[in-house]
Parts: sequence; structure tokens; C-alpha cells
Amino acid sequence: MNDGTEQQSGQQDLEGSVIQQPQFALFLAGLSGAGASSALHHFADLGFSVLENLPLPLLGSFLEYAGANPQKYQRLCIHVELDSESSIQQFLSTLISLESSAFRPFLLYLDASSEIILRRYSETRRPHPKFAPELDSSLHDTIHRERELYDSVRFRANWVIDTSSLTIHQLRRSLTQMVQNVIGSPTPRIRLNFVSFGFKNGIPRDCDLLMDVRFLPNPYFVDHLKHKVGLEKDVATYVLESDAAKSFLVEYERLLRLLLPQYTFEGKAYLNVGIGCTGGKHRSVAIAEELRRRVEGIEGVVVSASHRDVNK
Repeated sequence: MNDGTEQQSGQQDLEGSVIQQPQFALFLAGLSGAGASSALHHFADLGFSVLENLPLPLLGSFLEYAGANPQKYQRLCIHVELDSESSIQQFLSTLISLESSAFRPFLLYLDASSEIILRRYSETRRPHPKFAPELDSSLHDTIHRERELYDSVRFRANWVIDTSSLTIHQLRRSLTQMVQNVIGSPTPRIRLNFVSFGFKNGIPRDCDLLMDVRFLPNPYFVDHLKHKVGLEKDVATYVLESDAAKSFLVEYERLLRLLLPQYTFEGKAYLNVGIGCTGGKHRSVAIAEELRRRVEGIEGVVVSASHRDVNK
């Protein structure tokens, strides 16, 4: 990998007001089969406005439109169609011109060995988009011709990632680290949802983690709490003030704070945590709400809670 840029930060003018950061325009190029589609999906997850296979003649018009809407298009990821030497030279000239504009251009190039690309196309059985019967006698010829065509693009790139030995998860991590290094992007977000439920009604299918809280004192056996639910203060107090609940919440919060950065690093975007009790009305509801409250301040975590059986 190579990086020819430095991270920029906000500056202040003489009156002390903050000067607006330039818009970040990340251009994605590389060999067919090197992982561009996977990379585009990940950039979308990171909050970029993504355009795939944008015809080069439309690039100028789109950048003009995006420049007039900086809040909506603060971070762009653009994959441009490059199918000839003339289109590549035009594209590289555009990159140079952007250096004196409101945009901060950055070129990422995805590469891979010819053997790996051959294997990927063999496994997917998809046709190579650059295959030309009049020029190529085999897929290997097509890959070699495309590699030569893109040589100047690779040389101009600010960052090169060879995906030959990368899994999809390793590629996502590499892209995340690159974005953080280059523009200081916030930590990618993970959406964490606590789902309370009752075991007697079955376990939710979409839970990644399950916790059984039937070991806690049960408000069902307290006359004035029996017909209430865990969202009500007196029920929640009864559940949460027990010594068992206090110890459990401390330890489970600690576990989640350990796991969440690891799941995020692996590229997981959603995490459903099932919290179950017998009927799904008292203990599981109170615990799910308390866990939501405890972890909602963690950076990069969007937290919610839902209660499947609370009204059954």
C-alpha cells in the first residue's frame, strides 16, 4: 500500500470561524475481479455516497452538482467506467484539475494476481466485462490486456490494495483502516438491538446472541406487579434492584463492550441480542431496557430495544 496524502483538519480564519472542510472524492479503480463491487458496498456502509460504473462524460456534471450540495455529498465514492487509453487520460486529467477545486480527490486502486482473478471468474462463471473476441483468445489474454491498460492508473493511485490473499472480511478491514488513516473517518457504526422475548413463545430466529434471565426474581409472583410489564418503573425496580441483576448487568455490559469493537472490526453491521424470560413481559423487558441505557453512549454503536411479547 502507498499513501501520498496527509490527514487534513479544520482550520480557522482570522475571526476564529471554522473553514469548511473540502469535500472528499474517493475514486475507485482496478482490475475486474479484484473486488470493486465488495468495496463499493463497504464504502456505502461507511456513509459514502456511492456511484458505480459512472460514465466518464457524466463525471463533470455530477461533480458540479455534488459541489453545490456539500452537506449531502461530503464524502463520495465514484467508480468510473474506463475502457480505453483516451478515457484513462481524460480521467487522470480530471483528477489533477480537482486538486485546485472544492474537492479533495483520492484514487484507490484494487489489484490482484492474474491467477486469482482467473480462479474468481471460474468460480462465479461470470463473463469478464473486458473480454473482446477479436483481441483475446483466452481469459488470461483479457486480464493481461486490462492490466496493461490500467498501468498508468495504478501508478497514479494514492493507495493500492492487493486483494489476492484477502477474504471479504479482511478487505473490509483494510478499507476501513485506509479511510480512517486518510480522512479520519469516524468508527464504522454497528446497529445493536436488544430483543426481549418469552421462551414459552419460542426463541426469535434472528438473534446473534441469546441470554436467559429466568434466574432473576420474577415479578409475576408479586400480586401488585403480576399484571404490569417491565417498562413500568415499579416492575423494573423490582427486577433491577436484586443482587443477581446488579451483578449480571455489570458483567454483561463488560462483555458487550469487549465484543462490540470486535464485531465492528469484522464488518458486522447488525447485532441482535435476545434477552429471554418465561413470558417476555417482566424480567427480559426490564433487562433489555437497562442494557440499552448502559451501552447507548458507546461511540459507533446505534442502540435500540424491542419487546416481542410484552403485549401477549
